[in-house]
Amino acid sequence: MPDGVILARFGGDEFGAVALGDDAQLVLEAFATAIIDALVAPVQTAEHYLSVGVSIGIAFGHAGEHSGNELLRRADIAMYRAKKDKREPIQIFHAEMDEGLNFRRTMRQGLEEALSGNQLDLHLQPVVDARNGTLTSAEALLRWTHPLLGPISPAKLIALAEESGQIVAVDDWVLERALQHIKQLGDVPVAINISPVQFRRRDFARKIVDRLEAHGVSPGQLRLEITEGVLVTHTRAAGRAIAELREAGIKIALDDFGTGYSSLSYLKDFGFDFLKIDRGFIRALDDGRQGAELLRAIVDLGHSLSMRVIAEGVETAEQAGAVQLFGCDYIQGYFTGRPMPIDQFQDWQANAAVRELHSLAPHKPDIGNLGYQVSQVVK
Repeated sequence: MPDGVILARFGGDEFGAVALGDDAQLVLEAFATAIIDALVAPVQTAEHYLSVGVSIGIAFGHAGEHSGNELLRRADIAMYRAKKDKREPIQIFHAEMDEGLNFRRTMRQGLEEALSGNQLDLHLQPVVDARNGTLTSAEALLRWTHPLLGPISPAKLIALAEESGQIVAVDDWVLERALQHIKQLGDVPVAINISPVQFRRRDFARKIVDRLEAHGVSPGQLRLEITEGVLVTHTRAAGRAIAELREAGIKIALDDFGTGYSSLSYLKDFGFDFLKIDRGFIRALDDGRQGAELLRAIVDLGHSLSMRVIAEGVETAEQAGAVQLFGCDYIQGYFTGRPMPIDQFQDWQANAAVRELHSLAPHKPDIGNLGYQVSQVVK
């Protein structure tokens, strides 16, 4: 420590330091950098090299303007920002951090009220047969309209719920509403997305089966979508839960394939029923032959492992035509239908028979736009 810096241990692995004087800011910033430099090198033991991580938050203030408790609070906020942003292990408090904290606190409270006050809604997006456009299933997508802030993006909603620990309650709400929708729709399977947090619960699979029985819904009518991240962070728990769910007759889809680790061993070991190609690969069709070849390879991979392949994010006739030519089994996206409330979905479903013979008839991609020759890519 430099002269004049007071260091204290708060408990566990958390420490605090105080510097006084006109040069306190420079002293503490230099001190923080020295700590990082001292800890960055691995420590060698008899059998291993051990690395130590550190996150540092700094807050400055003037005597008479801020209390010691307030400075500690601010430094704590900055420290948690450093823990979140691994690229910048030293963070200096600024007002926007506090505003962000207050906003998240307000949002957490709002989500609690939304769960109990009927502010959440579940929209359904059609998934159609790529050969003829007939409706085969739907994906349930969560929506939240805040009374003051308006629509909250699903990505922000889920991130907030996971950060606050409310994700289990949110998933439970989605499951209940999805089962209600399945009862209304009759013979249309509905897929819901499952948070990785759920796989920490040993009773997760049993709970799903119990809710199916309570609603009188056949297991084949519910599908669960999980992302690759679950397989990495909760490998054993995910394997156990997936096996129990599939044994009960519930179909499992690997969502957003290609955006995470994309390990072939996961595809082989977990035995998914569906493989959902991330929308980024569909957009890549516009980039030329390489994007097309990659898409075809993913489809072939899925089929080789006895999975049905779903292309999501299909927005144009050219994209629909391309995924048809490459052998995708199902199509999901704005081209065939946007997410919609259940009453609108039922109207869409009622009119689907009129559209199915025309809306998705095999469509040759615009060769110029896609940048490849179909004859060279499709065998």
